[in-house]
Amino acid sequence: MDAKRLWLVGGIAYQLIIYATLPFTPSFINACSRRLGAGVFGLVFTAFVGVSIALLAVWLALSGRVLKLFLLGIAVTGLFLCKMTPYERFHVVEYALLAFLYKNGTGSRKKAFVLASIGGVLDEVIQWLLPNRYFDLKDILWNVVGAFLGE
Repeated sequence: MDAKRLWLVGGIAYQLIIYATLPFTPSFINACSRRLGAGVFGLVFTAFVGVSIALLAVWLALSGRVLKLFLLGIAVTGLFLCKMTPYERFHVVEYALLAFLYKNGTGSRKKAFVLASIGGVLDEVIQWLLPNRYFDLKDILWNVVGAFLGE
């Protein structure tokens, strides 16, 4: 299997993992929060999101995408100005990684953006169908922002 195909398979597998874990994510987050304490878990998760965003910023800077780096700064500011939990902020990182995998798998930034964005919409539709989850347009927005930054 060539490298391009491996990236594409990785993107599809990652997207399926996102969908497969949707029913269990709230229980997992609650269990971790109880085990570590809400403050500690929130801090650890925020640090994880922060490091992930910093790595995305480094990648954008090294690849010469100054405009996207600027837009990442605006997105991060928006993420922290909006009243969002650290777990909601993870949408940008999650879908930036998905778009990155699809970009390397398809060789097309446009296809990567479209695939990851559709994946983000489908994520919310699946959540709408689950009894313990809910559909949120704001999450779709952050999924699309992540897809844009990652492609």
